Amino acid sequence: MHVAIFTSPSVQKGFFVAEAIQTADVIIAADCGARSAVSMGIIPSVVLGDFDSLDEDTMSVLEAKHVAFIKKTAEKDETDTQLAVLYAIEMGATKITLVGGIDGDRFDHAIANIYLTYNPTMPIYLVNGCSKSWIVSGSGMVNVEGEKNDLLSLIAMSSEVMSITTKSLKYPLKNESLYFGVPRGMSNVFEDDKVSVEFKQGKLLIIHTKV
Repeated sequence: MHVAIFTSPSVQKGFFVAEAIQTADVIIAADCGARSAVSMGIIPSVVLGDFDSLDEDTMSVLEAKHVAFIKKTAEKDETDTQLAVLYAIEMGATKITLVGGIDGDRFDHAIANIYLTYNPTMPIYLVNGCSKSWIVSGSGMVNVEGEKNDLLSLIAMSSEVMSITTKSLKYPLKNESLYFGVPRGMSNVFEDDKVSVEFKQGKLLIIHTKV
């Protein structure tokens, strides 16, 4: 079951946002994420959070649609988005897409949302506009489908991501490492409609951007 979670009051429309909405089996919202959902004509089935940033107009629309509200205390260890992810997992989600959550003036929340895509047991993606981000770990191969001239960035999230080999990218890596704090893997270019990234160890942030 694919659950899409609106995570911020504004969302950039684009390919990956539209794809997430169209393929979601369930749509929920984390606090003020409900505002962006309603602005796009989408009524989430559940809104979860401490509601410190949910405006009255959005609340009225949701109440008229009999949307379920799950209120959490403002003093908590988890972010509202993290609580929404945990709720989606309890629902039986097998795939989660966080919609929005990487723009605005709360850069700390943007980083936290990127970290939330790290989940070894199930895929969690972060999308906004024409970008899609997720973290993979361990060893293995990742195939990324897109179109020629799309962009792919690879960013080390551990001290070293070892033995990376890529195929169908303009600037290939051949059994090479990427290192935390060194943004060498930015803005590579698709040379085909599918690229592959294979590595042996580490945590790797992948960002696919449609152009």
